[in-house]
Amino acid sequence: MPASVTRIEVMGPHMTKHHLDNGQVLHHFTQADTGHPHDHPFPFESVILVGGYEEHEFMLHPDGRYTIDCRQRLPGESHRVKADTVHRITRLLAGECWTLISPGAKVKEPGFYRFQRGRIYRRAWNGRWRRWLPAT
Repeated sequence: MPASVTRIEVMGPHMTKHHLDNGQVLHHFTQADTGHPHDHPFPFESVILVGGYEEHEFMLHPDGRYTIDCRQRLPGESHRVKADTVHRITRLLAGECWTLISPGAKVKEPGFYRFQRGRIYRRAWNGRWRRWLPAT
């Protein structure tokens, strides 16, 4: 039996989440992400259904530096995302994009990141910006 939509969550004018009764979530994007890079509360697997996108993944290094890896995600591909992966969708490959995610268990609170003057700052979705320091 196909999954049914149990809830629709509008994340902004260009992103909608369709929560399914089997725990998966359909993401619908109509524009690249213009906000700060972010991580997630849980790991997940993502399948690109329609459209595809390019994203930047920010690797945060123990010395406080970061590097950026540019990736292209094409229709039919799947990939795993760790909860602490910091990323931002920078370009849609078509006018819109649909993905299907299968989330794992929640492991942390999500956050947003800002990179300024050689430093990394993080804030919880409802919190204040604080300098990010690697776990020791």
